[in-house]
Amino acid sequence: MISPGQLHPIHGRVIAVSERKGFQDIALLVKGETHTVQGLLGDPALAPGDLVVLDPTDSGAPPRVLRVGGPTRGAWDPEGDALRWQRSTVSPNRMKLLWKRQTILRTVREYFYDQGFLEAQTPLLARGACPDVHLSPIQAADGYLVTSTEYQIKRMIVGGFEKVFTLTQNFRGGDAGMHHNPEFTMLEWARAFSPLEAIENDAEALVKRALEALDPGAECIHYRGRTIRLSGVHWERLSVRGALSRYLRVDIDPEFSPTSIEKAASRDDLGIEVRFRNDPHAALTLLLDQLTPHLGFEAPVFLTDWPAFMTTSASLTPGSPALAERSELFIAGIELSDGFPSLRDPAQQEDLFARELARREEAGLPSVPLDTRYVQALHQGLPPGAGMALGFDRLAMLLTGQEHIRSILPFSWDEL
Repeated sequence: MISPGQLHPIHGRVIAVSERKGFQDIALLVKGETHTVQGLLGDPALAPGDLVVLDPTDSGAPPRVLRVGGPTRGAWDPEGDALRWQRSTVSPNRMKLLWKRQTILRTVREYFYDQGFLEAQTPLLARGACPDVHLSPIQAADGYLVTSTEYQIKRMIVGGFEKVFTLTQNFRGGDAGMHHNPEFTMLEWARAFSPLEAIENDAEALVKRALEALDPGAECIHYRGRTIRLSGVHWERLSVRGALSRYLRVDIDPEFSPTSIEKAASRDDLGIEVRFRNDPHAALTLLLDQLTPHLGFEAPVFLTDWPAFMTTSASLTPGSPALAERSELFIAGIELSDGFPSLRDPAQQEDLFARELARREEAGLPSVPLDTRYVQALHQGLPPGAGMALGFDRLAMLLTGQEHIRSILPFSWDEL
C-alpha cells in the first residue's frame, strides 16, 4: 500500500477497482510491483487495464487519478501483453527476471573484457551451414541463419586474433520446449594457444561471477527443489563412460565399439527401442538422454572423453583415436556448455563434414551447403587452441531458478 505522504507522480496500470466509503481502492501494477492506492470515487470511473497517473496532493488527501489511456472497448485481455511481463501471480514476474537477465549479460561481457577478449559482432546470416545431423538450420534469403558462430570465430583466430567471444542470437529449427527456443542467445568464445582446461576455467569463473552479481555472497543456487553449490566445491571432470557406469550401471568399452553400445542399450529396464539398439549414434544418444538428468546436482560437472563419432569439430584424443577431446558442462541436469580443442586438420574436417552429410541423407534430412570459407581458413593454418559455446538463456534460467526458458525471454516462440 502506498500512503499519500509517500506519493510522487506514479504511472501504472489498473488491475482491480473496488469501492469503499466514498473512495475507490485501486490496485495498480507499477514496474512489476502491485500497489494499492485510494482515489476519489468516480473521478474518473476506472476499469481493469486502464493506464493512470496518480498526482499527489500537498494535504495528504487521496491523490488525484488521471486516466491517460487503456484498452479499446471490449479489447482488455489479462493474458495479453499488458500484463505478460508484470503478472503478479508469478513470482518473480518476468519483468524482474528480465532485469536480472540484463545483470547477467553485463557481467558476462565484463568478464571477457577483463580477460582481454574482443567481442565480435559476427553475421547472423551465412552462406553455409553446419551439417551435423542433429541440427536443423533455418534457410533465409540466399543463406542460412547461424546455428553457431564457431566457424566465424575460428576464421578470426586464423587471422591473428587470439581471444574472441560472441554473445548473440543463434537459430535452430524445431527447437521449442522447456529448455529450447528456435531463436536463442549463445555465448561462444575461443582462446588461441590455450588448452581446454583454460576454457573450462572460464566457464566456471563466469558462472560464479554472474551469481555474485545477482546475489552478492551467494555460493549456491536453488533449482528443482535442490540446492546446488557453485562456490567452495570442486567442479568434477567425469568421463562419459564413467558417468554411464556411475548413474545407469552401464559398461561400455574404451573404444565405444558398436557391440558394447548395443549390449548396453539392450538392457530392458532402459526402455530403448529395438530399432535403435544397433545404431551406435542413436543408441548412445538415447543413453545420454537418460544420463543427463542425473548430472550436476552435487556440484557442477564437466562430462569429458566423448566418442569421436559424436562430434564434427573437436580434435581427437592423442593416442585414443576413438575419443574426442570434448567437455560439456552440466548443472542441475541441464547441459549448459560444450567445448573442445579445435580440430586443425582441414582434410579431417572435410571427412567429418562428408560423414554428416551422408547421415543426413540416410535420415531423410535435407542437405545443406558447407561453409567453404571456413574450410579454406583451416588450409591457411588454425593455431592450436580451444573454444566453448554456452547457452546464455539456460544460464539465466539456472541462476534465477526458472524451469521454462519462456520465463527469461522477452518473447518466446509461442508468444509471437
